[in-house]
Amino acid sequence: MTAQPPSFSKHDKLSQSIRYLKGIGPARAQAFLKLGISTVEELFGYYPRRYEDRSRFSSLKDLAPGGIVTVRGEVLTLNLRRIPKMPIFEMAFGDDSGFIHAVWFNQPYLKRQFKVGDALILSGKVDWSNKRLQLVNPEYERLTGTDEDTIHTGRIVPIYPLTEGLGQRGLRRGMK
Repeated sequence: MTAQPPSFSKHDKLSQSIRYLKGIGPARAQAFLKLGISTVEELFGYYPRRYEDRSRFSSLKDLAPGGIVTVRGEVLTLNLRRIPKMPIFEMAFGDDSGFIHAVWFNQPYLKRQFKVGDALILSGKVDWSNKRLQLVNPEYERLTGTDEDTIHTGRIVPIYPLTEGLGQRGLRRGMK
C-alpha cells in the first residue's frame, strides 16, 4: 500500500513534507533531512553556495583544452568500454561545426539514458586525452522542448552544498 499525499490548504503548503513532492520519495527525503530540510519552506530557504553561467553556447569547432563550455548538439555514437575495475561510457557528440567525445567514468547506466540522434546540451571542462578533445564527466540535459525547460544546463545554474545520497541533479529537480 502506497502512502497518499495529504490534502493541504494554501496556508499549509509551506509546512508540507518534501517527501510528497514529485521525484522525492522516502530515500531522497532522508538525504534532504541530512541537510536539515524536511519541509517545502526549508527547501526554499536552502540557498546555493555559488552559480555557474551555462547560458552561453560554444561551437564545437571553437573548443580548446582547459575551457569550461556549454554546447548544444546531438548524439552521434555511444560506446561502453571497460578498463580494469572501471567502466567508461563514451559518446560522440556533434553540432554543425564538428564533434567531440564526452566521457563519463564509473557510470555505465548512462548508455541506457541516451540514443543516437538525441538532442542534448552538455556542460563541462574540455580536456585533451588520447590525441583528441573530450568533455570529461559533463553535466547533460536532454532537449525535449525549449531551452527554458532546462534545469542543469543552458542557463545560470545553482551549485548547492551536498550530502551523501543527494547530488546536484536531484537537488535541482527538487527545487524546480
